[in-house]
Amino acid sequence: MNVIVGSTNPIKIAAIREAFDAYHVSATIEGKSVPSEVATQPFSLDEIVRGAKNRALHAFTDCELGVGVESGIFLLAGKYFDTCHVALYDGATYYEGGAQYFEVPHRIVSAIKNEGKELGHFFEGQGQGAIGVLTQGRIDRQKQIHSAALLAIARLRNKEYA
Repeated sequence: MNVIVGSTNPIKIAAIREAFDAYHVSATIEGKSVPSEVATQPFSLDEIVRGAKNRALHAFTDCELGVGVESGIFLLAGKYFDTCHVALYDGATYYEGGAQYFEVPHRIVSAIKNEGKELGHFFEGQGQGAIGVLTQGRIDRQKQIHSAALLAIARLRNKEYA
């Protein structure tokens, strides 16, 4: 299977590769820079999902499956959380999965809103993303993306339950 991930980020590509490997799917996986058509720092679940689907759609060129990965922040019960969404697109249907989410400290959310920066800016150079820093390495960004990708692939591989 030929798969194009709508990103050149090596962490995203590796997470997608690991997810396909976990299902024993033989896949050639490449990355390609594509637009998300959402804000640099998405601030709602709708925007996060839309960004992942847009990336998957734009990645779907000369391949069997386009993959979009989008992370962002959303408000739930008065608190802000970060999550990741993965969308797979086969030219006709989207198959999607979401990752676990974690609370983003209020101080950082305020800074993001006031300074227009992304969450990742506050954790640069640490190699594991905000989730890795906040969980002290127990879950890193690659594992978070991997979990969402596993769920998206599960939907792809179980079409009979549609």
